[in-house]
Amino acid sequence: ARGGQHYQVFPKAIGEMVQMYGVGEFHLSFAHGQWLWQRWGHPPVSAPGGLSLWAWFLPLDGAKGGGEEVTEALRKAWLGLSNALSGLFGASISLLASPLRHTHPSSSLRPTSSLLRSLWGAQPPSSHLFYGSLPREVSCTENLTPWIKLLPCRDRAGLSRLIRPPVLCGALYTS
Repeated sequence: ARGGQHYQVFPKAIGEMVQMYGVGEFHLSFAHGQWLWQRWGHPPVSAPGGLSLWAWFLPLDGAKGGGEEVTEALRKAWLGLSNALSGLFGASISLLASPLRHTHPSSSLRPTSSLLRSLWGAQPPSSHLFYGSLPREVSCTENLTPWIKLLPCRDRAGLSRLIRPPVLCGALYTS
């Protein structure tokens, strides 16, 4: 595909969002219940209860640094990303745009993409990281339906054939 856009295997709505807001990497999770690690072992990826979103934004204007001060452009990108994801998933993600509902952790989260690690090395600027959570936002069928629509085969093939929203939302743990 032209310009690294592989929309036949990757959701176009997500790809356009990532490009529009200069997102290097983002993680969104909806989780509820309790992980029974004694029975199931350690989770493949841990997720706090409720809704959680964290995003790394690419350096502005090709600059590699950032300092601790959050720039207006990064705040606008976080606002845009959280509003777009809120609309896409039918959830209250846009509430994370408030300065009271997000933070910039300096040592707990690291980028996992090779692009960001090559740009920043071992010390990525925390000003480019936004993290927010809504512990009382629970996953429900209204959140699953838009996610299934983003998949190339929708609910007709692959892993999505195993997803039955009413059954999944009644499980001991979902994430």
